[in-house]
Amino acid sequence: MIFSRMCATRVIAPQLRTMLYTMLCALCFIAPTAYAATPYGGIGANYLRASISDTRFAMASTEARLGVYLRPQIAIELHAATGILDSSEQDAELSLDYSANAYLRLESPERKNMKIYVLLGYGQSSLDLDRSDSGLPGSESFNAASYGLGFEFAVRREQGLYLDLGWQRHYADGKIELDAAGLSLRMMF
Repeated sequence: MIFSRMCATRVIAPQLRTMLYTMLCALCFIAPTAYAATPYGGIGANYLRASISDTRFAMASTEARLGVYLRPQIAIELHAATGILDSSEQDAELSLDYSANAYLRLESPERKNMKIYVLLGYGQSSLDLDRSDSGLPGSESFNAASYGLGFEFAVRREQGLYLDLGWQRHYADGKIELDAAGLSLRMMF
């Protein structure tokens, strides 16, 4: 019931489009023309922790990531994830249909093959909550500012291969929260 009520007032597509457009326009002004944009991609697995009211759920997802460095230590990233393991608690089953996020990535300088990064952006996550085989309340989408942080280790710097350990807050509003902690590989193209 709380799940349905929380979602009923959400505006989905216009907020996401506006945030992405604003972020891309702002970054175009800070990207110097002399720096060649460097694309990268990554894959990973996440442990998801969701809470609805006082009920906590633990799920798993896979994630794909594409990004481009606009200048050293500043990048734009797009993340897409889908659930691979559902969670059942009490009389409810929760699963992640999908999660899509756009981030501005800010990094520290690399030191001893390690760097720290912060993610700031906006995203949409769709959760499917089923109660006692009734199928109610069903799937709902959540849009919100999203953020995260992590550590990245250069596995093979010459080939542009990095191991990433990170945390992201996808959604938090009142009685619903969705967080992810994951391990991924990132490779420069």
